[in-house]
Amino acid sequence: MSRLDLSQVRKFFPSLDREFNGRKRIYFDGAAGAQVPQSVIDAMAYYQINNNGNYGGYFDTSIASNKLTEDIRKGMADFLNAPSWKEILLGPNMTTLTFSLVWTMSKYIKPGDEILLDRTAHGANIESWKSLQEYGAVIKFLEFNESDCRLKYDMAEDIRNNKS
Repeated sequence: MSRLDLSQVRKFFPSLDREFNGRKRIYFDGAAGAQVPQSVIDAMAYYQINNNGNYGGYFDTSIASNKLTEDIRKGMADFLNAPSWKEILLGPNMTTLTFSLVWTMSKYIKPGDEILLDRTAHGANIESWKSLQEYGAVIKFLEFNESDCRLKYDMAEDIRNNKS
């Protein structure tokens, strides 16, 4: 098996050229802080300059923006093997989307409803769901094995049956 030459990959990511105390940076942040390649930066700049328009409008930049959005959704549907591109929604970021979903769910939460989370989830995911405690939801956590970081799935049935 051949090894991937990371020095060649790093060339695509301008942010990785930055130095701190004389050393090249590496980033361990999550998805929201993921570094992007120059091709993505260029595509974003091109969009902002040439196609930035409101969705659903009848002018050229809006039509171009609609097509791009539809093409992205079709590509994601293909990648995910989704039955239809119309099932794919785009949003600003996962944190905002999760908070929006949880806020929408808040009107259906009744005191005592239980929400099972895992402690390995992103903080924004946990905090979003924990906000439903204000509506009476009970938050329970699926723990993980510290030795291998695997979730303790065998706990789920006990938690679901109020044994935990």
